[in-house]
Amino acid sequence: MHAAGQEGFTFLQTGFTQDLFAVHAGFIGGVAFGPNSVITNPCGFSGGALYTYDRTSTYSLNGSTLHTETDHPSNAGCGLANNPNGSLYTNTSLGVLQIDPSTGAVLAGPFGSAGDALGIATDPQTGNLVYAGPSGSGTLYQVNAQLTTSSTFSTALGADWIDGITFDPTGNYLFASARTGCECLSILRRDGTLVQNIPAMNVEPDGVAFNTGGVQSFNNGGPFVVTINTDGTITSYVFPNNDYTSTPVQSLFASGGYRGDISQIGSDSCMYIPQQGVRYADGTTDPSLATNSIVRVCGGGFVSVVPTDTPGAATNTPVPPTNTPAPPTATDTDTPVPPTATNTSTPVPPTSTFTPTPSVSIAGEWHGTVTTAQGKFSWEATIKQGAGGVLSGSIEIPNTSCESRLSGTLNGTAITMTWPLHGTCSGETVQLSGTVTTNGTAMSGTVTDTKRGPGTFVGHKDS
Repeated sequence: MHAAGQEGFTFLQTGFTQDLFAVHAGFIGGVAFGPNSVITNPCGFSGGALYTYDRTSTYSLNGSTLHTETDHPSNAGCGLANNPNGSLYTNTSLGVLQIDPSTGAVLAGPFGSAGDALGIATDPQTGNLVYAGPSGSGTLYQVNAQLTTSSTFSTALGADWIDGITFDPTGNYLFASARTGCECLSILRRDGTLVQNIPAMNVEPDGVAFNTGGVQSFNNGGPFVVTINTDGTITSYVFPNNDYTSTPVQSLFASGGYRGDISQIGSDSCMYIPQQGVRYADGTTDPSLATNSIVRVCGGGFVSVVPTDTPGAATNTPVPPTNTPAPPTATDTDTPVPPTATNTSTPVPPTSTFTPTPSVSIAGEWHGTVTTAQGKFSWEATIKQGAGGVLSGSIEIPNTSCESRLSGTLNGTAITMTWPLHGTCSGETVQLSGTVTTNGTAMSGTVTDTKRGPGTFVGHKDS
């Protein structure tokens, strides 16, 4: 167990180790691997850069040994998946793209049905890519690695919002984090039929990973499954006789971390976990949560079902990189954030002094309009405002069945919100970016709507 104040989680099951692998000045989402590198991205619907961390080049900051970052322009969504053909694939709102993991260059696509930009996994038996469809659809699609054929993999989940997905080591089962509808770990057979939905322990699961066992201090060295959760914990699921049709025993594997995201297992049998926050070795943290991190958990047994990277041996580089990019907008969920300008230089590591901009108060009931080239519609919302300017709540379009949970951020008077609509508007996502008046009673700005196109919005707080 790691004591409070150390890197990553304040509690981790005995027999496993952790270290802070990398930090980034902004929100990060999915994880994948390149030649001797670990890759993440800004978790956008599309247009995201690849943030690449070199396994052999490191620098020191706040007592931690961190890996240097190089950014490559690309067109990534949030979810990433390695493939035996050496390419990287990403789930985007436009479909699946094939990407060069070394350069970020798009090799093929977009192809297939639109995705939710989150879960994507390589089928270890066929090499096909299975990915989550638009929020609200509850559908998984699949495409072949050549991006020439596509089909529906499953409609059995019945969950509005599917996040991280991964196959078990045999490829006979697919595990999915269902974040709305049931907030559960769902298991499918490879023919797309449902095995079971397992309610989570009062948490919202995000990433999924497998451990084939070997650490005697946990589960007597037997196999187990973990989910990385949005409350900064990891839950373990032990299935009797490794039978996925049975009811698993759930227990706490790790806690005291930050909001977790879609994780992946490297060829070093370690789990790489993005977190919306950072804890350095000397106890320094970022109260604003603007600095995100990758935490590496090792100890044996974690298994990647497809070839990933070559780990290499780390060497310490005394001079840290230069030129810090502006951080992208973060959300308290991994609903993908709108794409931002790509910075191709290597960023300076964040400092230990953080001064977040105080935000105005906007919590309450709101109403407004969105105007695009296709017309105007009204909206009503309940906005909740949490620590660090994190926004949540709900939104509905009057006189329709269109509604959504909202997420976003407020930094000073700058606001962003994302509405993945359900009901008759299923598959439509509205992204808003603008400003709030200093008294917190009105807002306005620009809109990107996946079905209606670009436009503007206005909003007023109910008196």
